[in-house]
Amino acid sequence: MNAGSGYSAVRLTLLVAVLWFLCLPAPVRATTVVDDDTWVLDVDGVIKASGTAMHLYWPWPVVVGSPSIGALGWNSRDAMFGAGEARLKFSGRWHEDRLKWDIQAKTGFFLFSEPNMISAFSGGASSTAEPPRSLPFQYTDATAQRRIWSAALDRLYFQTRLGPVDILVGRQPVSFGVGFIWQPADLLAPFSPLDIDKEFKPGVDAVRLNLNLGSFTELALVGVAGAPSCLHISIPTAADPLAPSVWQTPAGERCSPGEPRLDVDASSLAARFRTTVGEFDLGALAGWVRGDWVVGAFTAGTLGRWKIRSEATFTWDAGVTEPGDADYSFRRRYVRAVAGVDYSFDFSKALHVFSELHYNGFGTRDPDDYALILASARVAQFAEISSLGQYYFGSGAVWELTEKLKWSALAMVNLTDPSAHLSTSVEILLSDESMLQIGGFVPIGRRPEFLTAGGLPSLALRSEFGMYPSMIFIMFKRYY
Repeated sequence: MNAGSGYSAVRLTLLVAVLWFLCLPAPVRATTVVDDDTWVLDVDGVIKASGTAMHLYWPWPVVVGSPSIGALGWNSRDAMFGAGEARLKFSGRWHEDRLKWDIQAKTGFFLFSEPNMISAFSGGASSTAEPPRSLPFQYTDATAQRRIWSAALDRLYFQTRLGPVDILVGRQPVSFGVGFIWQPADLLAPFSPLDIDKEFKPGVDAVRLNLNLGSFTELALVGVAGAPSCLHISIPTAADPLAPSVWQTPAGERCSPGEPRLDVDASSLAARFRTTVGEFDLGALAGWVRGDWVVGAFTAGTLGRWKIRSEATFTWDAGVTEPGDADYSFRRRYVRAVAGVDYSFDFSKALHVFSELHYNGFGTRDPDDYALILASARVAQFAEISSLGQYYFGSGAVWELTEKLKWSALAMVNLTDPSAHLSTSVEILLSDESMLQIGGFVPIGRRPEFLTAGGLPSLALRSEFGMYPSMIFIMFKRYY
């Protein structure tokens, strides 16, 4: 690691240490400001601090080569990054169900020992992509190569009831999938299976109507107003003080982060029907999602100790794009599906195991196509899809060893590469308000290769999970 990277790593370690001591447990609990027959007002939140170290197994020419991360300024296989987030939640209700609200403000930062780390590993490693939002309630400054700072109102919605209809208006989480590892129906702001922290689902700017058609039957209608992210790509520097401060969309169009924006091709309108028959939930969905027509179905239920779930979607992209376009799609018509089972063992300490089979019709059986898939808007912009292959198997377990110690593990296998991704972690409950999580990732698969054809260098991706780094991480959460 070079001197600059080492200095950044030291600063990063010191910052994580400071956050650790600032967040040590203290007897602080969520506060109810008002609680009477008319009003209930609650205030609480969470502070998070994490540090991650990673190592690439790539051949050295791939690391420093210009078609690879060497072009982003890397000169080492090793890197570190740290993150911190503070979230403040205001929630309450008036006259029970007449009016409810949830407002969550957050601010966060990333510090990196190597430049452009988000650009290097954004294709499937994490759902760091901001959902397409229309309202100007967020700000992200990522112009510096080694740091990112953001602030946002991640929740800002109000809910009321008119007869059998619940109405939710504003920035809110929307979830449609029933899968445990993969969720083909969760299209609006999904998590990646590789995300470490899935506690808060990103909110989208939406109007949602939940029609209660019976004791166990519901029809949900959701309209989402969206627009491509407004990215800060240039600022004046000491080296170039006359450089303009430029904000633009992934398509290269100028934008302003402080103005409402609306793009029809980044907006969605969907309906989901759900009912219960015996021990199973059954449902269907249909809609128009960011320029795609989507239909799907799902089921989830229990048979004794077994939990069974499945879902499938068919997507038809009516547009025609070419590689290099901001809204490029690798496939225009495809099916995605998942089927899985869970089982809970009757031990003295709860042991829960699960497994899933996943078919990703958007993906490919040929690793030579991975670069095109990574350039697709579904992966790079919207994080709608994080898988590159077509056939997958996943299995994992969660074991509550004690009241304060929980172990979890997950294995995902791309059956067509083949390659695999293994992860494990332990969660330690330090107090009623704080917890510590320690874990790591191990990728298995053929590594990328550096090729020279006709005198021109190129990067050949040989397997999906073989691209990924091994990582160890530590995360601390403090609730108040």
